[in-house]
Parts: sequence; C-alpha cells; structure tokens
Amino acid sequence: MKVLKSFSIIGFMAVMTLCMCGIALADIVVSPVTNTVQVSPGGRHMAEYTVANRSDKPVTVNVSARTWFSLPENSQINIEDWLNLGTPQITIGPNRKNKVEVAIDVPKEAVGELAGMIYFAPKREKDQTIGTSYGVSLYVFVQGTEVIDPQIGDISISRNGDRNYLAVKIENKGNIHFRPRISAVVTAGDVREEVSLPFGKPIFGGQSHIFVEEIKTALPLDGSCSVDVSCNYANSADTVLSKTVTLDLSENIQEE
Repeated sequence: MKVLKSFSIIGFMAVMTLCMCGIALADIVVSPVTNTVQVSPGGRHMAEYTVANRSDKPVTVNVSARTWFSLPENSQINIEDWLNLGTPQITIGPNRKNKVEVAIDVPKEAVGELAGMIYFAPKREKDQTIGTSYGVSLYVFVQGTEVIDPQIGDISISRNGDRNYLAVKIENKGNIHFRPRISAVVTAGDVREEVSLPFGKPIFGGQSHIFVEEIKTALPLDGSCSVDVSCNYANSADTVLSKTVTLDLSENIQEE
C-alpha cells in the first residue's frame, strides 16, 4: 500500500471521457476532455474549460454535472457539495470561444477521490428531436488522504473452440483510481507469446476489473503453462507489479 504524497506521480490517472448522444446541429468542442487536480480537505481550486462554437450561428449551451463515482466513505457528499458550475447556461457567438470557470470546494470530511462529469449540451432547435451532450471528466484527489493499493488477482486461460483467451483480474484496494497497463508472457512447451491486454479502463477505489485478450498462438491441449503478468499502474518504472502462475492445461483451462 502506498500513500501518495506528490501529485506529480498521479497525473497519469486522468481518464479521457467523451459522451455523445444522438446528433445535434450545433458544432461545439470542449477542452480539456479530462481534468485531474489535487486539493486539500477544506480547500478550493478553480478549474477552467473552453467551449468553442465552430458553427456560423450563435449557440446556447446548457451546463450541468453529475457524480461519476463515489467512495463509500464519501457517500454523504453530493456533487453540489463540492462543485459549483457558476452558470447553468452560456451563449457563444459564431466561431467564437467562451471560458467556463468552475469552483471545486473539497469538504473537510472528504477522503481519497471525488469524481464527476460536467456536461455541455447545446440547446436544441425547434425542429430538432435529438440532442447532443458532451461530457468531460473531472477527478479530484483529496490531498493527504490518497491511498493507492493495486493488486493482481486471478489469472486464467479459457478456450472457445480453437481459440484461447487470457484473463487477468486487477483489484484496487486503495481509494483513488488508476488505469493499468498490463502485459503477460505465456509459455507452454515450445510456445512463447507476449500478450498486451486492453488499456484504458479506470479502476476506482474498492473495485476490480477482469482484462481479457486472445492468445494468438495455439496452445497444447495438456501439459503445464506458465503465465508471467506485469501490471504498471502509474506509468513509471517504480510502479510495476508482477505475478507468475503455472496452469495445468488439461485441468485449469475453462471451456467457454
């Protein structure tokens, strides 16, 4: 378990989230699409977003927010308790940009992480039935209370016909999210393959996720198989976990 003392090693944890629903006539761009800040309990931080109107008509944009994830310890804290959007609506001229400044006021009782999504939704035209909402993620690490404790859980191989799949479970025993980079070396007899598992999934505090990737090389039907897993949870040489398991291909592999 590690208690984070510096924001410099956790900037990697910001997750880009862009949610778009339906089709809208307005052409807007919001930046940044993700924002990660570190604020002390009881402290304040001002964050700024740029909303650009790329159309040749004025556009009115509604601004709202909702909780993206909440730790059990922060269950009594609503997003309105720590995020002030300032204005629920802005109007942007043709081919112009507007700045939107939001205030982050971290409650003194908050721990770990506060996570929210801020939505920018262009107002629909009279004849428009489907609207678009652009969501940008905001992650607030509560300074002095962060704990990062990633663990490699179960490692398994399953078969589906003549295809083999590697599954690695990553658990987060801490209270701030991370996005692991996972690789593995699968060795069985003369077979040796390096497998890169999907990247991008954030794992929030107290949660886990099973990452799955196909093993391209055919594996023997029996004998032993060694799987060496490496998990880099902070994109640094000092933040790498490793775990090795030996599986019996005739007994431990599940048929799907």
